[in-house]
Amino acid sequence: IYPEDLPLVNENMRKRFNDETGTMKYEYRAIRKDQSVITFELYGSKIVYEGRDAIIGTVIGITERKNTEKMIKHMAYHDQLTDLPNRYLLREKLNEAIRASKQNNCHFALLFLDLDRFKAINDTMGHEVGDQVLIEIAERLKDSVEEKDIISRYGGDEFSVLLPESGKQRASQVASKILTKLSLPLTFEHHEILVTPSIGISLFPYHGQNSDRLINNAHLAMYHAKSLGRNNFQFFDEELNQ
Repeated sequence: IYPEDLPLVNENMRKRFNDETGTMKYEYRAIRKDQSVITFELYGSKIVYEGRDAIIGTVIGITERKNTEKMIKHMAYHDQLTDLPNRYLLREKLNEAIRASKQNNCHFALLFLDLDRFKAINDTMGHEVGDQVLIEIAERLKDSVEEKDIISRYGGDEFSVLLPESGKQRASQVASKILTKLSLPLTFEHHEILVTPSIGISLFPYHGQNSDRLINNAHLAMYHAKSLGRNNFQFFDEELNQ
């Protein structure tokens, strides 16, 4: 039995012997002789066998089912092209960050970025090159942040970066780093491509108390950055609502 699951198995056996429960169903992991980990589903109940207490049950291997469930969940919450979290996972992480920030009385930043003139790349060089550009952009974004930060592909050529426990200063530093990283030329099929981002930033709790408001305000700030000539970052300001 997998060491971390041994207390669970022992406790469930104890409960059945003490008649604290009837038939019980639960999952646990085990280690095979080749050291691979498999998952079992166990059904068991207490009986009397030849005058002694015993447990009768069935153990079913569900490793393949668990792996399939894990793969389906990953596909539902990640972008197929870049393997980054998608907009659905972003919202979950945003809600988690809001709860944690309220509990710990801290703040965080949400960066939204859109690639300037990306449509022109698709139109002139084809979607295959466009996809390779998006994959490379995703890698450069990973190089611009820390492990605790969450990058997502929101859709099309829009990406977001969630910076937990971060204020205006760190948001500015990360945005500047992204601008620098993305300003380096990309080379595909002997063509040199320049891609620049426009970045909008919203801060919790100052620019919104829920995920929808934070996303909308970061979007507004991003469009403001575009209107100022692209390739820059702007923080949300209440005047933008006007």
